[in-house]
Amino acid sequence: MQLSHDECRLFYKLHPALMCYANQKLKTLPHQPADPVEFYALEPEKRVQVRDALHANPDLIDQFAADNPFSLAAEELAIIRSWKQAIVGSFYIFRYLKGYTVFLSSEKVPKAYGVLPLADPFEDLIGPYLPRLIQTVLLPFKGRIVYDGLLSGHNITFGGGIKRMLNEEYKKAKADFGIITSLPWASEIMDPAPAGSGAKTSGTFPLRLTQAQRRVIAGQLPDLRPRLHLDQPNQRNIQFTLGEMRSIASMCEQAVPQCSSGMERNSLRHVAAAAERAVEKLGKSKIHRISAGERVFQFRISLRGITPRIWRRIQTKDCTLDKLHEHIQTAMGWTNSHLHSFEIKGQLFGDPMLMEENFEEMGYEDSTTTKLSDILPKSGESFRFDYEYDFGDGWKHNVLFEGCLRAEKGTRYPLCLEGERACPPEDVGGIDGYQEYLAALADPRHEEHQSWMEWRGPFDPEKFDAEAATRAMRRGLPDWRNTKSGYDSG
Repeated sequence: MQLSHDECRLFYKLHPALMCYANQKLKTLPHQPADPVEFYALEPEKRVQVRDALHANPDLIDQFAADNPFSLAAEELAIIRSWKQAIVGSFYIFRYLKGYTVFLSSEKVPKAYGVLPLADPFEDLIGPYLPRLIQTVLLPFKGRIVYDGLLSGHNITFGGGIKRMLNEEYKKAKADFGIITSLPWASEIMDPAPAGSGAKTSGTFPLRLTQAQRRVIAGQLPDLRPRLHLDQPNQRNIQFTLGEMRSIASMCEQAVPQCSSGMERNSLRHVAAAAERAVEKLGKSKIHRISAGERVFQFRISLRGITPRIWRRIQTKDCTLDKLHEHIQTAMGWTNSHLHSFEIKGQLFGDPMLMEENFEEMGYEDSTTTKLSDILPKSGESFRFDYEYDFGDGWKHNVLFEGCLRAEKGTRYPLCLEGERACPPEDVGGIDGYQEYLAALADPRHEEHQSWMEWRGPFDPEKFDAEAATRAMRRGLPDWRNTKSGYDSG
């Protein structure tokens, strides 16, 4: 599988334009190509130099979009902006599969990316003998991952020992993250805790902190600063891995004797105590260690194929998959107007009343009777499965089980902890239709602007309110079985 002819033409229109602009701004090469066509005619080695200089200065991408030197359309600029999420590095081209080629990253915690070629199949470029170690850049492109057209590497033959090691790393990457087929991924989930940390799960969990407490953590662990919302005065739930919470507790406790201010000492002690309580609770988070009535399951739901990412983090007590569907619908902002299904370890789950004859023909299991505790790992470790809504528009979601917690006293469930961006409107036409819709709304001169405005009025793609999502989750969906409200077969 590879890009269509039209998609290739689009890529080779946009990428050389950005590279040409980068060379003009950075003056990486002494020769300045006059236009993207002339730039693309340069030797690959020279284009690699410019490519590497660009990704060392990613703010140039925003500058390109602002200047728009080649008069690109809004949807074309949106694709280029998404390239700030590029993955630069060394990869093992590991396996040719029907839908994509697997690129296994060579980083300490490897990830497996499903990558599409451009004009020529990877088999023609690389040959039949895998693995091959290469250097390239992976880019998001219309909901998928492509490479930037530039591959470099060495013709190295790997022995059996290396191949076995890579095979184990591939299995681990699939177990931890699945095969990643859209970017960005860095914000999708935290990397698994390092060996020896004692963490039970690669998921993240909330710690409610005041602004002063967040500043204390930033002082002790500067790497966490970008996630701490230091400019916001109110209390906030901040997500940490179990390993991070251990570090917070340890560092804050160690810093107490060095404080000259009593207020700072108190803040350090409060943060250390809160993190220690969380560690104690989460460290015992195996499902069977928490009584059934107190179990709370935490999930992160992410809509695939759209950048920036649209996602929600929710918590719910044990329930059926049918009820989880309801929580996803209300947290995301969908209206439950179409069919849906779950796919868990290759098994489809759905509502037999909705699926009708397809239920038996396609081998579905009953989502109205299957409970979360039936399908989630008893260890409480992270676990990923798929949820699809509206088979016509094809809204596919990653559902990541992040772990099992003990219910907090006085807290009502379900609830939405956090998230980002509004979900697309119903019946907008899938990923491509949504991109066209946003481009038309953003440009009053667009030929479809007025018709889209008449269709549903103004739409803010950045709007999201976790408290409003929680209220919607608790209200739930109308009982369609009693109200006889119709479903679209898509």
